[in-house]
Amino acid sequence: MKLTQPVKGKLAYAPDGVISQKFGENPQMYNTATFGYILGHNGIDWHGETGTPIYAAHSGKVVYAQEFQSVTGKAIKLLGEGIATIYCHCSELLVSAGQSVSAGQIIAKIGNSGSQYYYMAPHLHFGLYKVDGQGITINLDNGYRGAIDPLPFITQDIMEYIIVDKEQYLYDSTLNIALNIGDEIELAKLQKRGLYGPPAFHSDLPDNCLVYPLVEKIRLKDLFGL
Repeated sequence: MKLTQPVKGKLAYAPDGVISQKFGENPQMYNTATFGYILGHNGIDWHGETGTPIYAAHSGKVVYAQEFQSVTGKAIKLLGEGIATIYCHCSELLVSAGQSVSAGQIIAKIGNSGSQYYYMAPHLHFGLYKVDGQGITINLDNGYRGAIDPLPFITQDIMEYIIVDKEQYLYDSTLNIALNIGDEIELAKLQKRGLYGPPAFHSDLPDNCLVYPLVEKIRLKDLFGL
């Protein structure tokens, strides 16, 4: 099982994104009636500013895209082959129940809906479950109501720094898009924010790659949270 990272990191070379809470942490908080007496945190939390894009971790069909306000807030459940994933506390939902989506497709935006139960900063709660042929969660007695740790199954999504002639790009192989980051001054700004590693020299960009023109800071933020 391989999953696409649902939130891009703030730093260009941050394979784990900005994880604020891992699976199984804080058992004293989650072993309560509010959270259903589970052994600990039953997913991964990715911190991000309100409006940061959330990507589908796998291809599948949307089981629900609910605008309700509860502990999970605005939430999406996506059913794949033998698995289901949930995306909670969204500020905006961009898909509807019954819709088919592809891995890497933007399906929602980060928020903190559901926070009337307790204070929380904007983030994505991402949960992974194994399901049977009818889409029903299995192993409900595992202490996390069937949830399993998603982190071992998430492929690291590291953006590659590419130079083509005098142009400089950040290339995302998962989405097959390249961002023109401009001259050395703009590159230095990104390096201060965490971009590192030697560049890869290419005669051209990969086939069918979608190339964005010189990217302004606000566009990087919209696309990747940089």
